[in-house]
Amino acid sequence: MIGFVTQVTSAHIFYVNGVRVVCGLNTNSGNAVTHIYEQGCPKPAAFPGEKMNIYGRLYRKRATVDATTIQIVPSSLSDVSGSAVVDAPPRRTAKGLLVRADGYWLLIGPTTSVRFESPLHRLADIQANVWIDYKAKLRPDGMLVASKVRIRPNAFTPEEKWKNEKFSKVDPSKVSKDQAQSGASAAIIGPRLKKIPEWKDPPMQARVTRIGEKLVPDYQKNLKDSSSSKLRFRFIVVGGIVSESAVPLPDGTVLVGYKAIQRLKTDPRIAALLSFEIAAILEHEAYRMAALQTGLMTAGSGSILTAELLSPGIGLALFAGSRAAQNAMLRKVFGQCIRVSFQLMHDGGYDLNETVPAWWLLSSNKTQPTAKTPLNPYLAILCQSLTAIWHAPSWAAVGQQTATSNPSSAA
Repeated sequence: MIGFVTQVTSAHIFYVNGVRVVCGLNTNSGNAVTHIYEQGCPKPAAFPGEKMNIYGRLYRKRATVDATTIQIVPSSLSDVSGSAVVDAPPRRTAKGLLVRADGYWLLIGPTTSVRFESPLHRLADIQANVWIDYKAKLRPDGMLVASKVRIRPNAFTPEEKWKNEKFSKVDPSKVSKDQAQSGASAAIIGPRLKKIPEWKDPPMQARVTRIGEKLVPDYQKNLKDSSSSKLRFRFIVVGGIVSESAVPLPDGTVLVGYKAIQRLKTDPRIAALLSFEIAAILEHEAYRMAALQTGLMTAGSGSILTAELLSPGIGLALFAGSRAAQNAMLRKVFGQCIRVSFQLMHDGGYDLNETVPAWWLLSSNKTQPTAKTPLNPYLAILCQSLTAIWHAPSWAAVGQQTATSNPSSAA
């Protein structure tokens, strides 16, 4: 069995793909690359997101495997490049400037080539809410060492600001159930924002708002209303065609389906969903993808094409191109949003290990044990990021907690 650790309850009890792994004195555990093994369960203990190959006897009805050999598959390291918003104050160290962006800590050192776009001119101008384009190497400890960076202001274009004003007028509270768009209509012309009704459940709405506001980064909260990069976050529980998913609008509005909230149940798992949608908005994903595609989304009169990241899908307002190109873009967008969402969850005080069961639950609209739900390919991206970045030994040196402070609860 090949898969990812989805739950850990103790050093000797953990689950891979929702299947309980039974290990003991008759089990050999080791590295899949070095093939160095030792008797017993993995040491150190398994953690959510870790990739493993499990050999042994599988009991499908009991969702249990008696493991004879456990191979731990290490994360692959490679050159990394990207473009993202700096979402926390930088930290000065003896080796250089540590900048948090794109879900990483990025080290800008003496050998890093740095370019600035006006009105930014010096390292002191690198603060939260500037944009950074980078090329870097991911070290084994989860740190990125930059070879090249470009620093530029973070702002919406005049056209994007105009569209944000239109999105800010979206008001599901004015849509009755009778006015809600049908599934058949959405399949043909796409979801219509003016046809998505609010879900009338004040306690649920208050809960979602409370969780969402904890996840919005401080730099955004502290921006003046006149700032060209200010986002006005709203978290609105809705029904209709969005009842099982979520849609982030570029102005800061997050439409969250009530069935998705009911399925997730716990605050940390709801935070996993909301932080992802917040990340998509912070990184201007809708407008960045629009720049690569033809067509444009409009509020009310037109439609948004919701990318099916999962089934039923966590909605990102993107545009469809060729299937292969679309899938490649979605993987890249999903990876960035997941990485940034980890940082937001950490800042909000939520257990990152809950992201694995949360996204697994969201990958099916059926009420059933997760062990019976096939792992979605996007979950592999989540697990790889959780492993490579958050279970790395150097993060404590920059004030970063690990993701394993609390065992993941049962899915």
